[in-house]
Amino acid sequence: MLGLAIACGKGPVDPTPTGPPSLTCPADISISAVVGGMQSVTYTTPVATGGAAPVTTTCAPSSGTPFQTGATTVNCTATDAQNRQATCSFSVTLQPLLLNVHRFVAFGDSVTAGEDGRRLQIRPAFIDPAKSYPAVLQSMMMLDFPDQGVFVANEGHGGVRATDDARNLAGILQSYRAEALLLLHGYNDLLNDGLRAVDPVAFALRDDIRIAHGQGVQYVFLSTITPSRPASGRFNRTIDPRAIQETNARLVQIASSERAVLVNTFDAFRGREMELVEEDGLHPTVMGSQVIAETFYAAIREAGLTTGFRQLPTSNYQLPRR
Repeated sequence: MLGLAIACGKGPVDPTPTGPPSLTCPADISISAVVGGMQSVTYTTPVATGGAAPVTTTCAPSSGTPFQTGATTVNCTATDAQNRQATCSFSVTLQPLLLNVHRFVAFGDSVTAGEDGRRLQIRPAFIDPAKSYPAVLQSMMMLDFPDQGVFVANEGHGGVRATDDARNLAGILQSYRAEALLLLHGYNDLLNDGLRAVDPVAFALRDDIRIAHGQGVQYVFLSTITPSRPASGRFNRTIDPRAIQETNARLVQIASSERAVLVNTFDAFRGREMELVEEDGLHPTVMGSQVIAETFYAAIREAGLTTGFRQLPTSNYQLPRR
């Protein structure tokens, strides 16, 4: 038979034996602005040449699996039918997205503190801080920016008025060495005084912003007042919608003139009041606190507080079960 020789009674022998395989890996990979501690990476399969067919190639970690931030070496091996091997390696480096601001202070009243409006009839000031918007916001940022020391201090206190609370702010900011202030305040003023409270609340929040800037806090996030829902009975905490609308119109102006970032939680709640506001007509539900946190988080990301940001990621945070 052409191309084959018979040697001493043995079977056919290939007169042109192949050499061992060789393997060529892809170039090193570097990916920047990674959100979270891990990201899946897909790479080109290394190219094997030579060797006795079939030649199989394996790599670890394999393409498409999650890689941790930092540098990871991918080791690849090609094995032919005669169990001869060739190896190569390359690196995959994930550069994490960095958060430039790590110490946030959330300043406000019972809405910030996490008061549960459903339980007023059981306990007049039931606080559930784990489901408050500052706690939810911190969880969001810790998942997206792990090991970066993110902290959101909850300085919400039930029953306080924005018009009486400014005197405490400077000391609070100093105690936390705050880098950013989150303002959601004025519910008690509007609840008790209605339209008469619009100007005092606006001036009080303006003063809060000025105090923060005076303390060296570069970033101030000023939230609008969330809408009320209809309620009745002894524990009705519904605020006059006109007072909310007029206050919010003032806050839009103040955010612009005082170098604050507007956080429009009112629009985030509008049309969803029955879902996001508790039966007392004022306090947010668990989902409401989630929406407040998401709205603050979107404003934080859009304000340029990160290094290497290329697009807004979707937070990895999952809403806790009620």
